[in-house]
Amino acid sequence: MRDLVSWTAMITAYEQAEQPDKALLLFQYMQLHGVLSDSVTIVSVASAYVSVGNAIIAMYAKCGNVSLPRLVFDLMEERHVISWNSIILGYSQNGQASEALFLSEVMLDSEAFTNPVTKLIMVSAYLDTATRLFNDIPPTERNITSWNVLISGYDMHGYGKEALNLFSQMQQTGIKPDHITFTSLLSACGHAGLIDEGRKCFAEMKKHSESLRVKHYACMVDILGRAGLLNQAFDMVQQITIPKNDGV
Repeated sequence: MRDLVSWTAMITAYEQAEQPDKALLLFQYMQLHGVLSDSVTIVSVASAYVSVGNAIIAMYAKCGNVSLPRLVFDLMEERHVISWNSIILGYSQNGQASEALFLSEVMLDSEAFTNPVTKLIMVSAYLDTATRLFNDIPPTERNITSWNVLISGYDMHGYGKEALNLFSQMQQTGIKPDHITFTSLLSACGHAGLIDEGRKCFAEMKKHSESLRVKHYACMVDILGRAGLLNQAFDMVQQITIPKNDGV
């Protein structure tokens, strides 16, 4: 009677013994026997193959999950620069800039090899600097691009309320928002769990005579999906009259 724990224990043993081929073969046997794997099993298999581990880190991060990719990363015996970049970018894209910067410092302290992509990811995490640069621009010289860039920055780091406040300030100055503005706002609401605010932004687009694009629907589906409102997310998809894309 071999249960999931038994299979996982053996797979982990092969992985720790640096026998990745046997770990993967046993994983395949487990599937043939109809035993469903869980996250622990997957992590053990992924740890045996660095390239697979990197892919899994990126996959979970893109799905808005940073705990599972961090588990994969922590169990890696060999961490390539891509591994570091993937996990740091995952934190940055999911509104955890402080964690991204902390891990960046750990990477530098460990004397791990960096590349230009690493530096780009680190720069994107410094939102305070971006805010100061924006404030240094004379109000009369702030165009729609200036506002959009900072709103997008707030979105990247999970500062949904700050993005909405900046949007209000932009409106007070008479700057008309465009489709990029609303995309960043909807995305920011999704990352911050601001469901009602997201609905209001979605409805407000019509007031500004801004035509809805598929990416705006995708953002709303994301907002509802992250909140667990799957039925409403599915209904939103059904309401789309323009061609859908993979983002939806």
